[in-house]
Amino acid sequence: MQEEFAKKVNDIPIPLIIKTGQLNGTTAILYTTDSFLSNDYYLRISKDNGKTWKNYFTGLVANQHYFLKSNSRYPLWKDSNHLQIEADIKRMTQHSVYGISPEYATVKDNALLTLDLTEILKDSDGDGINDIEETRKLFTNPYSKDTDGDGIGDAEDNNPKYKTPENDFTKLLQGIMYGNYDIAVHQNPFHEEFFIPLATFKDDLKKQREDLPERKKDFMTSLNYKVIVTDDENLKGIEPIDEKIIFLTSKEYAEYRKFNYMNNFKAYYSKVFRCDKEKDTYIFMIDTPTTGLTYLIKKTPEGWNVNIIEHWIA
Repeated sequence: MQEEFAKKVNDIPIPLIIKTGQLNGTTAILYTTDSFLSNDYYLRISKDNGKTWKNYFTGLVANQHYFLKSNSRYPLWKDSNHLQIEADIKRMTQHSVYGISPEYATVKDNALLTLDLTEILKDSDGDGINDIEETRKLFTNPYSKDTDGDGIGDAEDNNPKYKTPENDFTKLLQGIMYGNYDIAVHQNPFHEEFFIPLATFKDDLKKQREDLPERKKDFMTSLNYKVIVTDDENLKGIEPIDEKIIFLTSKEYAEYRKFNYMNNFKAYYSKVFRCDKEKDTYIFMIDTPTTGLTYLIKKTPEGWNVNIIEHWIA
């Protein structure tokens, strides 16, 4: 299987391609992304015989009660404004749990779906991300190339929704997410403690990251955004490193879940809560489908003392 994924057509692994087609000099590739949490159907189009390509989210999500068929009997192009693809329409009979796929019963075989290219190709701000993806997946402004106004376009911005308000709290949270600090020796083997110095924060983080392997960067991985649900204003504004993160509020996430049931498996990061009875002391919690962490954090004149007081793994 790994060998098959190494074979690609225009940067797309062959096993992920649903259907290809040509019409009047325009080439279209309908394909799916490769992620357990969200397999989305995308369209890749070239109008110059493959010299340049543009990418569009169709608004369709794999395993969402329909399954597009790679052996569809119909050509991909219906006409110059529409694509067509056969699909099996399903009804979920068993909900998914993490690591186990849901079960379905067939409602209709070989239903013929028509995709309206007018809607799919619409990119109101011309930033290279179509309006469907901006409104349904990224929650960015489809009428602004730079949603947060930080001077970095949404397509290149690792945090396109929010500016980075650098302060001691953003340094704390970035240190927790991306730092590799020395763990203090402790009598309790389940207790971890580390310190985040503020004066040398940027230099420390840069040096720590140099020792880590660089994340894989290719066309397909660029489509996989990390989604974090949080109502913490400082966390929403941090600068992600080597990855794109879409920060959603609890209210936004409620809308997001309607689009794809698999998005139940997203990470939740709490607000940084101040402890009522302890001065300069805070609680911060992370919950993901497979692990959870609770931090007890103490602010000192030199920086942040961070204790992991609870850690569970599913």
